Amino acid sequence: MHETLANLYKWYWSILLAAAGVGAVVAMLPIALRGARSYERTASDRGTAAGLGVCAIVVIFTALGMTYHAILSHAVFGRSMTNSWYFMTAQPCLFVLVVCGLEAINRRLATAAAAALAVLFVAIDLHGTWVQMPKFYASTTDATLQWSRLTMIHPAFLSGDLRWLFLAVQLGALGLVVGGLVHASRRRAYAS
Repeated sequence: MHETLANLYKWYWSILLAAAGVGAVVAMLPIALRGARSYERTASDRGTAAGLGVCAIVVIFTALGMTYHAILSHAVFGRSMTNSWYFMTAQPCLFVLVVCGLEAINRRLATAAAAALAVLFVAIDLHGTWVQMPKFYASTTDATLQWSRLTMIHPAFLSGDLRWLFLAVQLGALGLVVGGLVHASRRRAYAS
């Protein structure tokens, strides 16, 4: 069972990386071959389509991988062992697809959605990292015991001793999102 699962993940990530590579080549090739002005516009459109294709592939394969993991773990353990936070790696790609879909409807709606989704992503990351996951992986609600257990099971660079560095990076990301939103709104107000 474990060998089958390992092979599935190997193929899954190989296909995902190959798709990302092909998408990157498709997106960058027209830039290298730019010529006439009309061709630049179509190259940009193809690059956008390739990027959206890569995002769609990431979301689809992550959902399929989580479904496969849930089915296998239910068969082996009698319950699904798939956690919702496994989707966090694909969530930015899902957000890109959502914002691009909203942009086809209304540009201002897409801008507001992008801002809200960026804040939501960082907030979910903070809540998951500091509230949900330690309690789940350490099997206790006692914070001191959680971090001592997590320090024992993780490599040194992920130990509880460095958790304040990770928190600072996460809060810095949230500050960057908020700062970007303030900057964008000021530029928009200045332009009008």
